[in-house]
Amino acid sequence: MKKRKIRRSITVTSIVIITAVILLALPSNKISIKEGETITLYYYHSYHSEAPIEQELTDEEAQTVIGILNRRAIFTDYPSCGFSENVSLRIGRQIFCIAGDSCPIIRYGNTNKYIEISYEERSIIETIFMKYGGRFPCV
Repeated sequence: MKKRKIRRSITVTSIVIITAVILLALPSNKISIKEGETITLYYYHSYHSEAPIEQELTDEEAQTVIGILNRRAIFTDYPSCGFSENVSLRIGRQIFCIAGDSCPIIRYGNTNKYIEISYEERSIIETIFMKYGGRFPCV
């Protein structure tokens, strides 16, 4: 009887430890941007601009964008907002495609992974794009 309790305790403890190790080893489903990363705005729309706009953001703008994107949950979806790498923010190897309409959603790279932001945050990002010649909507 006592041996059964000990075995059961060992089994339960082992399951808890294995579960914890697996959960810690899984990749995070959140955006991770290091402080001080260079952010490049990219904008090209044949109707609004003759040539592509490629502009490194100021430190202040970069901090604002990092504050909006960092630690956001990534989810899988199929929205009809209109995304393109031609309207994007590039941070290292990560590409964040801004919806060409007014959707408060950003596509993560060329995937079906998305980040939801508020309309106010969307407005802040649009303002940064407009400063360098970007225009919305651009679908």
